[in-house]
Amino acid sequence: MKNPEFLRQKYQLDSSEDVNRAVSKKEQKTGEKVKNQTDERIQAYLDRLDHVFNPPELEERAWYEGNEEYSEHEGHEGKKNFDRKQRNVNIMKRFMYKAFIVAPDIATDSYLKHQQKMARERGHGTVEIPDDTRERVVSAVGAVLQGKDMSLELKGFSNEEKQMAEEVVAKIQAQTKSLDRWVDYLTSDDAKDYPDWFKYWTLRSVFGLSSYSKDEKQFHSRDTTTVNPFPELEREALGRMLSTVKKDEEYNQKVKEEKEGLERSRKKHNKARQEAIAKRIVERTAELKQADPGAKIDRGQIIQELNLQPFDSSQHDIELPEQKQEVTPEARAALAESQLSRGDFYVYYSKDEDNNNKIPRAAIRMEAGKIEEVRGIAPDQNLDPYIGEVVQQKMKEFPDGKEYEKKAQDMQRLTEIEQKNKRKEDLTTDDLVFLYEIQVPVKGFGYEKDPRIQEITKGRNIKADLVTCTGFREDEISLTTEEALK
Repeated sequence: MKNPEFLRQKYQLDSSEDVNRAVSKKEQKTGEKVKNQTDERIQAYLDRLDHVFNPPELEERAWYEGNEEYSEHEGHEGKKNFDRKQRNVNIMKRFMYKAFIVAPDIATDSYLKHQQKMARERGHGTVEIPDDTRERVVSAVGAVLQGKDMSLELKGFSNEEKQMAEEVVAKIQAQTKSLDRWVDYLTSDDAKDYPDWFKYWTLRSVFGLSSYSKDEKQFHSRDTTTVNPFPELEREALGRMLSTVKKDEEYNQKVKEEKEGLERSRKKHNKARQEAIAKRIVERTAELKQADPGAKIDRGQIIQELNLQPFDSSQHDIELPEQKQEVTPEARAALAESQLSRGDFYVYYSKDEDNNNKIPRAAIRMEAGKIEEVRGIAPDQNLDPYIGEVVQQKMKEFPDGKEYEKKAQDMQRLTEIEQKNKRKEDLTTDDLVFLYEIQVPVKGFGYEKDPRIQEITKGRNIKADLVTCTGFREDEISLTTEEALK
């Protein structure tokens, strides 16, 4: 089947500049005019893409003349090292990177905003990041992505600034790698049986999607500010999708044929009925004339008498046939090397389908001999419930393991209470006991008390809350020294 109609409907592809250029190139090459029909114009564009990704072999003479790669080798070895297809794919990738990979400044801002959110939830309050720090990180990230040496670019950076730059680079590299997987697969021999329209449709769809959200069970839409990787490549899913589209196209074609057949039947039925009506009118007219030769014959009266109604196709139902569904290891390497220079790094893996420990699940990062952070693969880098117990057992080996775990639990609990308070939900007695630190103080990762406690209690009736917590009457509760001395 040629390019399906939905390509035109979904992307208005036939009137795009890319299609116009492809049509022009084909006319120049063949000397023939491309028919001004939607499917012909789109097919010219798809043929052009196929030519780019699957270029024909160069003839001997054409290859030697003006070939820079050849001049770098002796004899005929240059031709063996020149891969036109790979060159074309690389050129196309550069265009894709520019259009779809998040820019260093946007990625940095997204990362810093997330770090501020995490810092707040860890009890550090609102952390301000100086503009000059942001600019230094953006500059270093851009340079590294252009191929500069990371260690040289980060020379003179503080540990915190290094961490920022390294993680932003890792995120952009992960996003780039996730796009490469799609392009490399769709231009490989493994995908040679896929029709060109399907490859185009797949890539256009991938460009508009972020990674899959397990919690929401959907792919989020992508825009220029999206930092997450592109969807994971699923070869089997692609094959099933192609099969589904083909079946849908076959169904649509069957529906079209059914409609056309019904229309032909309707016209044929109308013609036969009109002929039968005319014949009956003639017969009735003859009968009336025979009974009274001088009578004036009224055809309308005859039709009414015979109760003949015009055929109305809208009264006939047309029955249609029923219609039968992360960060890459490469990007992590440079980041891990730098972090290991500042302290140990414990990473926990699960086994993959080949029984190899390759699926990262959790990490404990040390700095100056203490636990600096614990990250997992759940939302906001929390630990998932299946790995939590394993990590807790490991943390018992560290002197500050219990202290870190207490801080992490308190910060998570305080975040939950903050969110409930923002939604104006009632806080439970346990929530209030925790919030007002009646039994034990709330521990956080900051040097001062978590500012969120004061922010939450500021808008509440504190005495009413304490009545709930303690069981005392409101007139038995004092909030200041002056009240207590009255």
